[in-house]
Amino acid sequence: MRRLPFQLFISIAGFLILLLFTATSAFSATPSVREQASNPGDLPLDADELEQYWQELYPSADPFAAANENNIYQSELLAKAVPDECFNGIGADESADIVPDCPNGQPKVNEAYVWGMTEYSDTIWFGTAPNVHCLVMGGFLGASSPIATDSYACEFGQGPYSQGGTVPTLPGIIGDWRPPSLYAYDSAAESLTEVTPPDPRLISNTLGIRSAGSIGNYVFFAGPAFSPTASINMFMFNAATQQYLGSTNLPGYSNIRKWLEVDGELYTAVGTSAGGAVLRYTGDPTNPATRFDFVVVGTFDADGAELAFHEGRIFVNTWPNGLSSGVVAGLWMSPLVPAGGLPEDSSEWELLFKYDEYEPDPVIARTYGGGALFSYEGDLFWGTMHVPFLATLAHLSVYGQAYTDADESRPDEADVLEAMLGSQRSISIFQGRNFGTPDQEIELAYGLPELPAFDPVSLAWYLVPNELDEPEPKYGLSGFDNMFNNYTWSMAEYDGQLFVGTMDWSYLLDDIIQTFLQTPLDSLELPLDIVITLPDATLGADLYRFYSPDEPAVAASLNGVGNYSSYGVRNMVGREDGLYLGMANPMNLLTDLEDDKPEGGWELLQMTRHLIPLTVTVAGNGSGSVISDPDGIDCGIICTTSYDFETPIVLTPTADTGSTFTGWSGGCYGPTCNLSLLDPTTVTATFTLDKHPLFVTLVGDGNGSVLSSPAGINCGTACDELYDYGTLITLTQSVSAGSVFVGWDGACSGTGTTCTVPITDTSRVTATFANNRFPLVINLVGNGSGNVVSAPPGVGCSQPSCSADFDLGTQVSLSAVAFNGSSFDGWSGACKDFVPCQLTIDTTN
Repeated sequence: MRRLPFQLFISIAGFLILLLFTATSAFSATPSVREQASNPGDLPLDADELEQYWQELYPSADPFAAANENNIYQSELLAKAVPDECFNGIGADESADIVPDCPNGQPKVNEAYVWGMTEYSDTIWFGTAPNVHCLVMGGFLGASSPIATDSYACEFGQGPYSQGGTVPTLPGIIGDWRPPSLYAYDSAAESLTEVTPPDPRLISNTLGIRSAGSIGNYVFFAGPAFSPTASINMFMFNAATQQYLGSTNLPGYSNIRKWLEVDGELYTAVGTSAGGAVLRYTGDPTNPATRFDFVVVGTFDADGAELAFHEGRIFVNTWPNGLSSGVVAGLWMSPLVPAGGLPEDSSEWELLFKYDEYEPDPVIARTYGGGALFSYEGDLFWGTMHVPFLATLAHLSVYGQAYTDADESRPDEADVLEAMLGSQRSISIFQGRNFGTPDQEIELAYGLPELPAFDPVSLAWYLVPNELDEPEPKYGLSGFDNMFNNYTWSMAEYDGQLFVGTMDWSYLLDDIIQTFLQTPLDSLELPLDIVITLPDATLGADLYRFYSPDEPAVAASLNGVGNYSSYGVRNMVGREDGLYLGMANPMNLLTDLEDDKPEGGWELLQMTRHLIPLTVTVAGNGSGSVISDPDGIDCGIICTTSYDFETPIVLTPTADTGSTFTGWSGGCYGPTCNLSLLDPTTVTATFTLDKHPLFVTLVGDGNGSVLSSPAGINCGTACDELYDYGTLITLTQSVSAGSVFVGWDGACSGTGTTCTVPITDTSRVTATFANNRFPLVINLVGNGSGNVVSAPPGVGCSQPSCSADFDLGTQVSLSAVAFNGSSFDGWSGACKDFVPCQLTIDTTN
C-alpha cells in the first residue's frame, strides 16, 4: 500500500479550471449569498498560507501506528465484482462476451458500488451501481471530457450507451452507466446468487440500486429512474424463497437512500420536488395491487437521506437540493413514534440542526450533505458529506463575477488554488442527546474550531471560528484527523461498538496526480511554477469505531479494509456473526491479477473480532495452576480461551504444595510467560514434584532388614533414598534368625511387619531388632563319662563343657547317656536329680 505526500501541481489546477467552468451551470448565484458571507478574520490568506494552514493542521504522521495498535478486527472477502467488459480505449467498441481474455484490450469491471444493502436471516441482499465516480463527475459536477488514468476510465459521451443503438441512449454526462445488478449472499452456505430481475425494462431504466430495506420476509430495492425524471424504480423479493415479486415506478420522488424498520413498520427517506419526505410502507406484499403502497409521514425542505431511531423518534439527515434553492441541509426529528407507526402527513417534524450552525461560509454551508447517523449508547451520532470540489464549484459560481469586477476575465490558476484550499472540507462528526427538550445537547466530536471563509468585499479568505457555542471538538480534527475523509458514509453497531465508515478521496487525487506526472511537460501548455503540497495520505477508505460514546474513536482500518483502491465503506450491516461491509470501488481498469495493485469493483466483506486462541497445558509429574492477565485463563479449570489480536498476555504459574514450577515450552521463558498473540498459540507449564529423603536406621542387638515399596530402601545395604512428594512408602521389616523385631520409631510406629510413610518432607524411620537366642551350657562332671543330647537338637555334649543356643522360651528336653563303665548320677543346676531334664530357655539358663 502507498502512503504519499500529495503535490498538487498547477497542471491539476488548470485541469480543474476546465472542469469547473464547464460545470458552473449547475449552480446559480443569488445576491443574498454574498450578503450572508462571514465577517473576515484578522489576516487574509493566500494560497501559500492556506497550504501552510492545512499542513500545520494535519501534520505528517504514520497513521498505520494508530490502526495497528487498535486493530482487533479482521476482515474476509466474501464476494467481489468481476470484469464484465473488454476496454479497447476511449470511444472504442467494448465487448462483454470475451472477458476475461480481452486479447485486444484489457478487462474492465463496471460494477463499482455495493450501493444498497440489507439483511434477511442468514442472507445479505445488495444492489450495485456502475462507474459511480464517472456518474458523479458528469451528472453532479458537469464534467463531459473523457479521461483515462491507470485506474479508471470515464468515457462520458463516447461511452457505449451514449453513441446510439442502445436502450436507453443516454446523455454524455452519464454515458458510463451500465445496468445495475442485484445479489443475495448466503452467509451460512457462503454462496453468492445473482437475483437481478429477469424483466430488463425497469432495471435498464435505473441509475443504480441506491437503497435496500427489509421487513418480515420481504426485501425492497430502489434507485433513481432515468425516465420519467424525478421518479424512482422499486423492486421486491420474497427473501425466504428468493422469489422476485415485481417492480414499479414511483413518480414524484427524485432520490432514495436508506430504509429503517421501527416496531414492525418500514420507513424510507426520499427526495421530492419540494425538498424531501419520509414514507411509511402500508402495502401488502402478497397483494400485487397494493404491493408498493406507501404514505408520506413527514416532509422537509431538502432531500431525505439517512435515518435512525433514537429516543423513541425517527431522525433524518438531509441533502441539499442545489445551491440556488437557498436550503441548508440539516437534522430533522419526528414526533414520538406511536404503536402502528407514524400517521400519514405528520406535520410535527422538527428541524434540530442546520449545517450553517457549524460552517461559517454560507456558500460552502449549502454544499454540506447529511451523512450516516446512528443511535449508540444513549447518544445520536451523525456526520457530514462533502463531494470533492463541489464547494469549490459553488464558490466560483457565486463569486466568479466578483473576480471579473477585480479586473480579471475569470479566476486565474492562483484564484482556483485558493478556492480549492479555502473550500476544502472533511467530514465532521456530531453527537447529541435529549433532543427537543430544554436539556438538548449537540456536541462537535470531530471537526475544526475555525475554518477558511471567503469575504466577497476583499475577495480574500480568512480563518473564522465555527458557528457552534462550543467550537472546540471533543476528540479530534475533521475527517478523524484525515483531511481526505469526505463522506460519513455508513454507521452500524457490532460487538458493542459503533463503527463509522468513510469515503477517503485521496486515492482519486493520487491517481490523477500520477496520470499528470506521466504527461510530457511540453504538452501541458501551463506554467509549472506553483506546487501545493498537501498532508500525507493513507490511501483507501477509513473505518473507525467508538467503543464508548464518551471516548474518541480508534481506527479499525485505514486502507480500504485491505484494498487501498476501495475509497469508501458505502454500507454496513452489524449482526452477531460479524460486521458486513459493502465497499465502493469504481477503479474499473484495475483488473490485472498479476500486478502489484489491488483489483477494482465492489466488494462484500465480513469483519469479525480478530480473536486468537490461546491454550495452556500443564505437564510434569507435579501439579500447579496458571492464570492470565488479562483474565481468561485459569488452568486447570479454563485452559483455552481467545484474546484480541496482538493482546499482551502475561501468564503466571503457581505450583501446588510439594511441587515446583520448572519451566515453559512453546515460546515462553522465565518465571512468567509474556505473549503478544499473533497466531493460535499453545504453551506448556511444567511442574515437577519436589523430592525428599527417607532415612531408615536399624538398631538393637538383633538382626534384620527393611525393604521399601516402591523400591529404593534395602536396609541394611541401602538405607536412604529420595522420593517424590506425596509418595506413600511402605516399609517392610524382615527379622533375621535369632532376632526379634522390637518395633518402629520416627515416621513409623507400632510393631507390625509393615509401616507406611507419606513423603512430605525429610523423613526418618528407626527399626529395632533384638537378639532372640540364649546359650544352654552343659557341664559334664564326675569321674565317669557319658553324653548329653537335646530335643530339639542342638546339644550333643561329651566334653567336660559345651553349649548350644536356643530361642528364648524354647522347651528343651535333655537326655543323659552314660558310657560303658560309667553311670549317670543326676542333674544339678537347671535340672534336678534323676528326673528327665525339662527346661525353658530364658536369659538365666
